Amino acid sequence: MKDATPASLFATLYSRLNDADSIQFLDGFDRKIWNQLEEGEFVDVPAMVAFSAVELMLERIPFIKRYMELFKPEEVDQSWNQLGQYLDLLTEYRDSYNVRISPAGAPNDRHVFVASLDRRYVRTSKSSLAGRYQVLGRVQQKIERGNDFELFSLFPGIALPRENLESLLQPFRTLPSMFGPSPDMVDFLVPFPAMVLTVVALYR
Repeated sequence: MKDATPASLFATLYSRLNDADSIQFLDGFDRKIWNQLEEGEFVDVPAMVAFSAVELMLERIPFIKRYMELFKPEEVDQSWNQLGQYLDLLTEYRDSYNVRISPAGAPNDRHVFVASLDRRYVRTSKSSLAGRYQVLGRVQQKIERGNDFELFSLFPGIALPRENLESLLQPFRTLPSMFGPSPDMVDFLVPFPAMVLTVVALYR
């Protein structure tokens, strides 16, 4: 008997879901379908996958730490030491990529899925991951009107109270301009009508 491959397993799953009419198709972005999506439903959507503000911030940390090493310890703000320790811990134990999935044809950047991609199942390098895909996923959470979702919550056990997130971002505002614009609180909060998605597959 031939061993099943990830591709054949996905094809079987997709066929069964499709035969059972269990997939919502979001081609061309239909606002009505978006609004009708419910938690637990599967959705198939052409989309642009990009790294979230959290992921982009973590990518900057090694360069910032090298910059800080140019100074004497007493010349470095203590808040940077605390931030560095926290982000080192996060980088060491996290096993996923934090991404935004923007449906093709979406009317604005609020109509977006956010997701955590398990690195064990990503079959390309991180530098090649961002781009256009067909995405199959399951709606994990709908952000309610008037609320927002904090992106650090995509990492298990890493959710931050709002005041702690503000403290985390404060040291970035002291960096020289060569490190680019400082991250802002709004970059890490995803408002209604965004949704949290559990990604089943990215494919082309």
